[in-house]
Amino acid sequence: MGNVLKLGLTLMIFCLVAAAALAYVNTLTAPVISKYSLIRELEAKRALFLKDRIDLQLFPDGKYEYSENGKDVIAFNFVNTAFENFAINPEYFTAEEQSEIPEITNKLQIEQFIDFERVPQKNKKIYNSLVNAFMSGIKFDNYFVVNGFSGNNIRLNQITDDSVYITANFKNSTLFFVREDDNRVRLEKIDESYVEEIKKEGKIIYNNGTVEDFDGKTIFDVVEYDKVSIGSKFLGYVIKIAPSAYSSNIETLIGIDEEGKIAGLKIISQQETPGLGAKCQEDWFMKQFVGLSGDELELRGKTPQGKIESITAATITSDAVTTGVRQGVESFRKIIQAGVLE
Repeated sequence: MGNVLKLGLTLMIFCLVAAAALAYVNTLTAPVISKYSLIRELEAKRALFLKDRIDLQLFPDGKYEYSENGKDVIAFNFVNTAFENFAINPEYFTAEEQSEIPEITNKLQIEQFIDFERVPQKNKKIYNSLVNAFMSGIKFDNYFVVNGFSGNNIRLNQITDDSVYITANFKNSTLFFVREDDNRVRLEKIDESYVEEIKKEGKIIYNNGTVEDFDGKTIFDVVEYDKVSIGSKFLGYVIKIAPSAYSSNIETLIGIDEEGKIAGLKIISQQETPGLGAKCQEDWFMKQFVGLSGDELELRGKTPQGKIESITAATITSDAVTTGVRQGVESFRKIIQAGVLE
């Protein structure tokens, strides 16, 4: 009996030590993982608005010049202050590649168009540098809206971790919300003028037609989005969805233009079956969504207007992504039409 207790105690000590070690390692690695996850997400967001064929008129303030400044080669210079001069260390390019830069920049200045599918292999590095320069100038402004309140949307002030309350204006009154989680807020306080409005109307009418009595602490859905611009040019919006698929939630970024159509799609996290559902991350699948509106976002054959080709032997994953994107785009299109976005 004593040996059993001794062995049990020894095993428990090993487990405690192992758990403590894992917890310590997690405290060291979690911030690093989070940091690189955010960097990858930012890169994915920027890529939503840059495609295989780029019309450089999107970047009207760009000048593509070749000049030397000390030890650096400035291959791409941008007039607008949203950009920084894109400096390249000469060692990054071979001598042959460097000799190509003046001709390439002159060609870009004249044609104002890039077709990456036709870029010669020897010039890929130069064109990739140009894309990196463009991407560094894309700006994202983060906003939140609350659905509800007499059929209108309310735009929240930007949510920060430093403030207890998130405020919004409605009918000349200030509303005070408390964040419940990433997707919901609670109306905590209202000023007197808004109380009078509630007494007059007596109800809160949601965008979907649902009507509720006001109870003073109502929970509301929050829609988070990024407004995307480059220099003085507005590009569109970015929203994130995470539809439930065969074996995971598929985190997906959707670029939406001002008409409510899809500018780009990027899947940033999924745990679907390798070789099957995991193919949802492949370019051929995601590119199908570009340029489509909500009513076209169905699997081919499921409805007459459906335009999305399913992944072979992965219909559940294909349908989950397609349905999630359609619902996200349609919901956001209604918010665009409401005219409350920044």
